[in-house]
Amino acid sequence: ELIVGDECFQFVKDLRIVGLNALEKVEIGKQCFCKASGGAFEIRNCEKLKSVKIGDGSFVSVVSVVFESECYVEVVME
Repeated sequence: ELIVGDECFQFVKDLRIVGLNALEKVEIGKQCFCKASGGAFEIRNCEKLKSVKIGDGSFVSVVSVVFESECYVEVVME
């Protein structure tokens, strides 16, 4: 699992999670990845990923969001 707490990585522009075949859960807290303009958030080729939760105010400035997997059970964006 990958868990990012509230108000973390505010000035990080891109987050790409690719090919992590054992990853089952991603949780991003509130107000994360929010102060850098542009950028991308991508999740691809994570065979066992079941749950993605993104907190309020996160990724508000990204220009590209990609979810590419066949295994999602739950995707929650607050």
